[in-house]
Amino acid sequence: MGSKLLATPARSSLGTVLLAGLAWVAVRGLPAWFGPERERVPVAAVAWAVLSAAFWLYLRGEEARLTRELRVARSGTSVQRRALLRRRRPTPYFGIAMFWYAAVRVLAALASTTLGYAAVLVAETELQAARATLGGFAQLLTFGPLRELRAVVEADLDRATGTEESLAKAIRSLYAGPAFAHHEAERYRLHVLVKALLQQGDEATARTIAEELKGSDDEVLRVYGVWLSTWFEWTHLDAPTEADTRLALLLARTHGAVDLVARLEAALRQAAPAGEP
Repeated sequence: MGSKLLATPARSSLGTVLLAGLAWVAVRGLPAWFGPERERVPVAAVAWAVLSAAFWLYLRGEEARLTRELRVARSGTSVQRRALLRRRRPTPYFGIAMFWYAAVRVLAALASTTLGYAAVLVAETELQAARATLGGFAQLLTFGPLRELRAVVEADLDRATGTEESLAKAIRSLYAGPAFAHHEAERYRLHVLVKALLQQGDEATARTIAEELKGSDDEVLRVYGVWLSTWFEWTHLDAPTEADTRLALLLARTHGAVDLVARLEAALRQAAPAGEP
């Protein structure tokens, strides 16, 4: 999978420190009839250790969910995206007092993210819902790799808006942005960039990206090179394999790219030996 987006050491450490602070406040705030403060400390320490372990396990689970949502946003069918959107809703937050309410919000923002959910919403063209999902309190604690992923989801939203200005903005952001060590996040970044290039018809930038993708060991990334070479009808690149072209066709169909599907089908017919359908 490569590096982590959500379950990073920095996020885990910050959550652990916050839990330690909450345990200290709980110990100091308990009534006297719970016993002397020094007798409560070991109990609080055990509770802190258990909660910290639970927090880390929850982070790992949310990391896996984020990867799954990015994959569905990039390559899932509309049925799969709709099923995910029905199951997944941002978690509501509750609190008794303002301090505990803020603490729970911070912990929830550290342990989870709605970026994958927003990516699926954009793929389903629910742009208003995606904008609402990208806002809110959680964005204040988006740091490290998640900040870079947020920039990609926001660029996808700009791409889906579809104006010349928003497409140019999306391409600039994605082209200048760093590559991800996380495999699915990097696939998603290039997926959004290639779709934006196809929409705007930016052949010069597309050539540069296609040159980078043609020798990739990742068959998914090679697919995006096939999209570009087929759409712009280049002849200077080596012809893609039939397997890569068919995979490119399948992915184009899941996104309803009718014109691209037609060109890929024509390329397959042209490449087929004489006498084959």
